[in-house]
Amino acid sequence: MVKTILYCVSGLEQKRVFQCIDDYSNKDVRQLFIGPVEKSISNSKFRVKEGYADFKIKEKILCSDKYKLRKLVHSIKPDIFVCGTAPNLKGISLPKKCKKVFVSHGIVGDHIYNIKSIRNKKFYNQWIGSDLYCGAGKNFERFLKTTPGFNPKSKILFNAIPQFDIIYNDRGNNSFKEALIKQNKIPKADKYILFAGFGGHKRSDFFPHNEDYYRTAIYLEKIAKKNNWFVFTKPRVPVKHDRKFVGDNDYISKYAKDYGNLWKSKYVCMVHPMESIYKYFFSDIIIVNGTSTLEVEACCVNKPLIMVRTDPNSFDPLKTVFLGGAKLVNSKAMNDLEDAINGSFKENISHYSKILEYHGISFDGKMSKRVGEAILKL
Repeated sequence: MVKTILYCVSGLEQKRVFQCIDDYSNKDVRQLFIGPVEKSISNSKFRVKEGYADFKIKEKILCSDKYKLRKLVHSIKPDIFVCGTAPNLKGISLPKKCKKVFVSHGIVGDHIYNIKSIRNKKFYNQWIGSDLYCGAGKNFERFLKTTPGFNPKSKILFNAIPQFDIIYNDRGNNSFKEALIKQNKIPKADKYILFAGFGGHKRSDFFPHNEDYYRTAIYLEKIAKKNNWFVFTKPRVPVKHDRKFVGDNDYISKYAKDYGNLWKSKYVCMVHPMESIYKYFFSDIIIVNGTSTLEVEACCVNKPLIMVRTDPNSFDPLKTVFLGGAKLVNSKAMNDLEDAINGSFKENISHYSKILEYHGISFDGKMSKRVGEAILKL
């Protein structure tokens, strides 16, 4: 009897989770993927296509309608259901004997325990019921085991976030940058900076960092113009939501004009939230405000890392600052950011191996293999 393994995500921004999973299909195994249709999207400088050209799983069913997606999953009746959005996609009906697998698309920070606005029954229920959880990071096991209703018999696979294999396989590849310059989509610059924003959201864990994001994005444009740099700024939320958030919140609205002008600046590309951020890993420096798995990914590829925070002494969920890897800039002292960018990162980078060890990560290009083989054994 053929075993059917179904991989599923509900958003294009999560497709990275399964991009490097090998296709194990044979006479005994049917392996397929369900996800949103490919899409051509625009950032502030050019159009990009987000699709599945690099996917290894050959059989795909593309559907952007979540209701139809649920019906498709039900009709396939998989033996193993693998999800990369949340462990239990709302409304999906699976066969009684179907094994469920969750593959994480990020590293859990220790701030998760303090987010009262989402730590409720609805939040907990989406995390219980899987037979296998794949992820990484210091907090991954504790987070699962402290979730009410978590089955202690469930398996947990560590050192297993397959998206890390994308940056492993693409290390040192500047072809995307070279193509953008050749096509005059971005200018030649003395330094390229990637800024990943943590802001534009009313959720309680975003609130202390919202202003940091807008203040940093605006200041980066200012110093890029001064130094002939170019900045790729990736907001956390879609443009429509982002601008509404700015307009609706008095403490942010003072940034509305300067922030809006970033979409017209020749020194900035406002990256679409749905774009793969890995395209921009050719950048010379990575800057993050708040927190992001990108902190650890920067350590994997030895990219200089700067964290911008208003309260620098009490918030460090992934411990990249505490362990010496990231430079820390207080967002209330923005002038320090230019000095930090121009400074040496040699000592910071020397601590990167300590950060990866802290999170139990072996950056070896084999995370997808570990996940795929563990799923086959269920």
